[in-house]
Amino acid sequence: MRVLLIGGAGFIGTNFTQYIFEQNPNDVVINFSTTTSHSSRKNVALFANNPNYHHIEGRIEDAEALRNSFHNLVDVVVNFAAKTNVDQSNDHPTSVISNNILGTQRVLEMAYECKVPRFVQISSVEVYGAIEMNQHVYENSTLTPINPYAVSKASSDLLAMSYVKRFGMDVIIARSTNNYGPYQATDKLIPRVITKALFEEKIPLFGDGTHMRDWMHVKDHCSALYKIMCHGTSNSIYNISSNCIASTREIIERILQLTNRPFSLMETVPGRVGDHNRYAPRTDKLRMELLWKPKYDLDNGLSETVEWYRNNASIMVGR
Repeated sequence: MRVLLIGGAGFIGTNFTQYIFEQNPNDVVINFSTTTSHSSRKNVALFANNPNYHHIEGRIEDAEALRNSFHNLVDVVVNFAAKTNVDQSNDHPTSVISNNILGTQRVLEMAYECKVPRFVQISSVEVYGAIEMNQHVYENSTLTPINPYAVSKASSDLLAMSYVKRFGMDVIIARSTNNYGPYQATDKLIPRVITKALFEEKIPLFGDGTHMRDWMHVKDHCSALYKIMCHGTSNSIYNISSNCIASTREIIERILQLTNRPFSLMETVPGRVGDHNRYAPRTDKLRMELLWKPKYDLDNGLSETVEWYRNNASIMVGR
């Protein structure tokens, strides 16, 4: 199988590349992405000696470079490319909306032109918006995004599905909960808290810290994506969740315990604009149809992640 990853030098793309080669070393991975950051360059370098890995440097806006990546006769495209920081989307909504929606359109158009057999769009459960207590969302639930990032992902999902109706493309949308694990940039909660704790710096706690999230180890996400990519039902949507629910405060406290740091490192700061109180996606479809189940709970997932950043924190934060 020949897999084209768009934006595959990031956190999830790097872990997914590793997972693909673990499942089948003979698969070919083509990664079309930029390597403007120190971490993305190191991520690409991980596979430099693998003859089945090919990195094509380029931005989605560069039509010629993008077309060159598709000319490798790929079997499936997995579109990771997106700006994912909610705070940045609140501060610079035009950039995030333009990048994520127009970027998806360019990749979809190229996939259609090149007659790619399958297109997997990486989305987020953020598209469902805030969920009331004791309620859940399914793949056919109404989309009610409440921040620019979520709006851009919901729009990209709808755009991807329009290619099914207009052109008969084989499109699958994968909506996951919050990921954590190796290679994640330190602007995200868990790696930010871990690195600040390791360097004994103050850790911001937004609001009262009671916002609930479903935290999923990236390796569980990758195993779900691999099943979806290979065996998922055409033109469908899958929620991906490990059902590991914890509040922001609980996550910070667990990390402080794992790093042997005092709770006094936490300092309360104003809550974020456009933040949700709770996520609750159901994954019955993924678990029953593709027989997927997660391997990580919060205890072993956080412990393994803290250990990884303990060994790599200076690289991730450039110290």
